[in-house]
Amino acid sequence: MAFNTQRGSFVKGKEVAGDFDITFNEETGVLVFDKNRLDIGGENFYIGASIKTASPNADFAINIENKSILWKDAGNLLSPNITGKLEMFDMKRPIAVKCDIIGGFNVEGEPLIRVNAEVKDNVLHTPGGVVEKCSFFGVFTNEHRKGGGYTDANSAIKLFNFRGEYAGMPISMNRVFILDLEKPVAVGDFSSTFQMQKLRSVVDDDLLKFSKGTANVKLGFRADIVDFRLSKPYVKGLVEVRDADVSYVPRKLDFRGVSVALNFTSEDLFISKIVLKTGKSIVNMEGSIKNFLNLYYTDPKKIVITWDVYSPRLNLGEFAGFLGSRKKHAPVKNRKGNMTEDLDILFEKSNVDMKLRVDEMYYNRFHASDARADILLTDEGVHIKNAGLRHGGGSIAVNGYLAQSGKTNRYNLDAVISNVDISKFFYAFHNFGMETLSSNNLRGYFSSKAKISGSITDAGGIVPKSMNGN
Repeated sequence: MAFNTQRGSFVKGKEVAGDFDITFNEETGVLVFDKNRLDIGGENFYIGASIKTASPNADFAINIENKSILWKDAGNLLSPNITGKLEMFDMKRPIAVKCDIIGGFNVEGEPLIRVNAEVKDNVLHTPGGVVEKCSFFGVFTNEHRKGGGYTDANSAIKLFNFRGEYAGMPISMNRVFILDLEKPVAVGDFSSTFQMQKLRSVVDDDLLKFSKGTANVKLGFRADIVDFRLSKPYVKGLVEVRDADVSYVPRKLDFRGVSVALNFTSEDLFISKIVLKTGKSIVNMEGSIKNFLNLYYTDPKKIVITWDVYSPRLNLGEFAGFLGSRKKHAPVKNRKGNMTEDLDILFEKSNVDMKLRVDEMYYNRFHASDARADILLTDEGVHIKNAGLRHGGGSIAVNGYLAQSGKTNRYNLDAVISNVDISKFFYAFHNFGMETLSSNNLRGYFSSKAKISGSITDAGGIVPKSMNGN
């Protein structure tokens, strides 16, 4: 059977067996095939039809129904151009399908095709992964826009009330449309609430390791479809994470009790309500990324994450992982999806522009209060501008740069030190590597202008005899 012989035929080489009960009305010229059971290729179908023989176009309507058929078996009955696409997917258990074909025997082109499918508690296999406990009501039509013709460009696949579990995470989509099957685009909504540990099945542990927390996701999306996968999705909505424990492995950073809200607009990403807790530090952050999704897909190096950071208590030693160069993430074979790779590129290539305020700051022996700084983090190093803090009864102002090059990292520092307790100052910096002058034999207050360079290790220790300057 064929509507367009160039695309191949339906039920090719399949046996069709059954009875037809046919009635013909001479007054109306309508030929009716009562719905009867037909065996097509070993599958049970119920088919009815009507043909208006008296109409100029010889209009017809065919109704097809199968209450229980496997996805692959249904696909094998269709024309090759459709079967090839359907083979990219599979359903573990049978589904219920209804199809209406409406057209005219004297009309050129395709007839109108409408297909309804009901899926309940099934297992959906897709190129992007497996969805367990899958249920939805699906519709296919080759006339999405009324009067736009029965073409691939005007065809649509519509899914309603989609529910399931992906990698152990429950997902819900009230409405998903795949439009224009020549250049397909997916639009719809997505929501999920899950434990953060579930992300370990889609994000590699040597990038981000989640051990606690809850995520709540509500997004609308639009994405191109390339090779049956979503490509460059643009999203709008909210992602909330509460009370999460996470490790950022490339820099050996561990955070606990993390809370964050990610608000995706049509162009920008706003990040609010972040609370990071380590063993000795508490950090509150709010930020934004302008033109986020466009740059994320086109040029991650141009992404600038702007942060406002406040901490009542900050131990810099816990963030020593930012001193050294970032540990490269090793690609994992047979990874499920590309989320890890995308996040890795984002973390490695993006820049961070940070305004920092700290009430109490510690670093080894060093203690300061009322700290302020503008910090720019790039994949090459750390820029510090307009930094100021209180220490030893006086103040210190700093501008500098740290070049990250491996286990030892070069720094350049301009500092203005005003009226600090010299004993506390030398003690805090381990006497700057000197043996004769030390905090034990110095008294008084100290002011200085310093322009120095040196080396510091990945662990945050000053490399002995590396300091030079005036």
